Amino acid sequence: AGKCDSSSPTGSVVGFATDVYVGCTQSMTRRQLKEFCTSNEHPMLLRRKVGGTENFVYPKWLESGHDFLGIFGNADPLDRRQWVKIESPLDDPGYMVKTRTWVDTEGRCHGMPTRLRYEILWTYVGNVVKPQAKILSARKSYDNGPILRHTLPSLEKQPFAFVTTVSWKFLRPEYGVVKKPPPTLIFSVPHDVFYPFELG
Repeated sequence: AGKCDSSSPTGSVVGFATDVYVGCTQSMTRRQLKEFCTSNEHPMLLRRKVGGTENFVYPKWLESGHDFLGIFGNADPLDRRQWVKIESPLDDPGYMVKTRTWVDTEGRCHGMPTRLRYEILWTYVGNVVKPQAKILSARKSYDNGPILRHTLPSLEKQPFAFVTTVSWKFLRPEYGVVKKPPPTLIFSVPHDVFYPFELG
């Protein structure tokens, strides 16, 4: 992983059905880590309203502007029905934001997310000879990944990792005999036409 850019998030290309683990490191002294952990206003943090009341605070390198994925590789960008929403627990009005706390005796930050996790479920549909890939659902969540604990002398900078993971899960299709003739496809499109997409 390279160094995090304090001014803007990084971006990485994700191929279809390819698991990805990317990230960057930000070096901080013990005092800088404490400020990062407990502050609501910080150049390396972003805030989002959850449930209309609470602020969810997270590192800016975990920001992603993608809210939808094309169900098929040839999804029409102008047709909302051809896209699946990337679900997030932050969309739940009842989501409880974890309290961020600094444990001074351990030099540890609790409650600050360090990983953005994507989970995508897909399968094959259509003709068994030339099946087409279809995305069934997608979900993203922020959780505790790499630990934020400063173990060096307090004035020394220590690198801390912030990561994004993408995992694809294949659901084996259950093929059956279709008595009615299938709808005519004008053309077939490779399953990865609109991939890779970009995390950023």
